[in-house]
Amino acid sequence: AGAESPSALAAGMRRAARAVHRTGSDHLEATFEGSIGGRHYQRCQIDQFLDRFERAYDLAVRGGDRRQQAICLAWIAVGLVRGRTPAREAIARCESLLEGGEVPRTLETQVLLALAELHAMQGRRKLARSLLERSTAIIEDLRLHWIAAKLCRHTAMVELLLGERDAARVRLVAGHDALAALGAPSHAATLVARLALLAADEGRADEALELAATCRSIALHDDELAHVEA
Repeated sequence: AGAESPSALAAGMRRAARAVHRTGSDHLEATFEGSIGGRHYQRCQIDQFLDRFERAYDLAVRGGDRRQQAICLAWIAVGLVRGRTPAREAIARCESLLEGGEVPRTLETQVLLALAELHAMQGRRKLARSLLERSTAIIEDLRLHWIAAKLCRHTAMVELLLGERDAARVRLVAGHDALAALGAPSHAATLVARLALLAADEGRADEALELAATCRSIALHDDELAHVEA
């Protein structure tokens, strides 16, 4: 049987949303909103992605779920960097995420990384480097190997914005190898895509084409972000 049409998929999602809502569970609704947000991210639909995670966060707050709140805020920080929010406004919002009481360190490290990228965009090299180092130190202290590997795409972007191409390449390769070792090669697809872009930008066309082919071969079929970058 062929794949369902977009309209059929949309109708199915609306039915699922109503079913989840009828459970009366804020946790389930927040989880559902986050899962849809993740699909928007894979499709490079950052505005919709942010909207879903803002809703998920509100539901997590209403349900008193601190862990889910932290997860949502971490993704919101990513959306503020990747979306159309002006850098100054995004910086202010990210800084606000670190205020107002005790902040989980897993959230802190991701918001610090978002701030590093935003300040690097603004040319604040010293501050961006300091924020990147603080984020990395927390990851290493907590031994968050899985998160560290997945965040290499973002740490490499900070290095690129700071003009450190070799350092960016090292981070991308390290992230790819770590994810492969953890048995999650598909999660490394965007890292391989970034390596392909680096190679192409430096005039190494054959290497870039080989890396792009590798990316397409390991990316999940619906990971449009990886396929577009490749």
